[in-house]
Amino acid sequence: MFLLLNSGRWAFDIHPQYTVALLTIQMATMGRRSVRLAGPAASESEFRDLATGPRVTVPADEFRALGTTSAFPILTSQAEADVYRVMRLAPRLDLDVPNTWRVRPYAEFHATADKPLFNLDNVPDGSWKLYKGESFNLWNPDTGTYYGSVDPHVAQILQEKRLASHGRLDSPFSEFDLHTVETESTLPILGARIAIRLVSRATDSRTVICALVPPTTALTHGAPYILMPRGDARDAAYVLGVLSSIPLDWLARKSVEVNLTYHVINGLAVPRVDPETGYALDTEGVPVKGSRDLRDARDRVIGISARLAAVDQRYAEWAQAVGVDSGSIVSTPEKDDLVAELDAVVALLYGLSRDHVRMVFASFHRGWDYKPRLARVLEFYDVWSKKVST
Repeated sequence: MFLLLNSGRWAFDIHPQYTVALLTIQMATMGRRSVRLAGPAASESEFRDLATGPRVTVPADEFRALGTTSAFPILTSQAEADVYRVMRLAPRLDLDVPNTWRVRPYAEFHATADKPLFNLDNVPDGSWKLYKGESFNLWNPDTGTYYGSVDPHVAQILQEKRLASHGRLDSPFSEFDLHTVETESTLPILGARIAIRLVSRATDSRTVICALVPPTTALTHGAPYILMPRGDARDAAYVLGVLSSIPLDWLARKSVEVNLTYHVINGLAVPRVDPETGYALDTEGVPVKGSRDLRDARDRVIGISARLAAVDQRYAEWAQAVGVDSGSIVSTPEKDDLVAELDAVVALLYGLSRDHVRMVFASFHRGWDYKPRLARVLEFYDVWSKKVST
């Protein structure tokens, strides 16, 4: 299979940022079945070079296990395929593992169906901001761009919807105990939660864009949020940290084309740590025998994430639950170091080697100047690699 990046519409007269697959299917006997990938080519000259160049080859049975529903990842080299295999050893984000956190993506309001509840394009005094995807960015919970606002009475409407859906097995609220669902103060909109930007592309500077949005912030379906039937603020900080890292984003970019749909979000491989042993959990949620104790690394992700997310006193209650101060100013140099350390620790949680980390940064985005950030990440990687080995 050849992948084409339609930059400048060089291949087809369609959207220039779409990825196009040229697929050839051939019958093969058992034991010889494989998937061979090449690309993406961003120009005709690159395409001609690929035609005679090496292929990324993955056994068919292994390929099915790499992603969701045998989706074709964009792997440009065998080295990338090796990194991808290692990262896919982590459990899916939506895997239900007893005694650990559980997450479900969920849309609060639909921009069309719930339009009568909105004040479009304005935020009157006393109302709650209504976010769309562009309302937040990585480690920035408020860009100043909103879909509009809602009256606080929507809390009652959301509570009625939550109660009505509790008995339906297809509803994520069915996973909460009845007492929690009946207690209006536990409504997600009343607390800080992770929102994810729906519209995103693998060719953007970042693909997974999320933030911890403040309490009493409403969200359209363009900004679904992470609902946690099981877990606490520390677990939320961990999930936020991993989702905000370059390693996770690199993995997502291998399969995202236009939108971060629930199907894609649920299928993201996110490392988990067994709370009893500190071992990494495999794709079935079983501790990996012989794994290093990763609890310190997990806790560092939580600490960094909470430090970057709790930007003001609106997060005081959430920050207290995590165990960090809220509202303290993070200088630019300190923030850059924290973000680099986060990338390094998440890479270790995925089980990536130093060479793997280099590959992730070198292949992350065409034309970006990755070397300064990579150098800092590798410094933290070396420090943390020693810590988790002792």
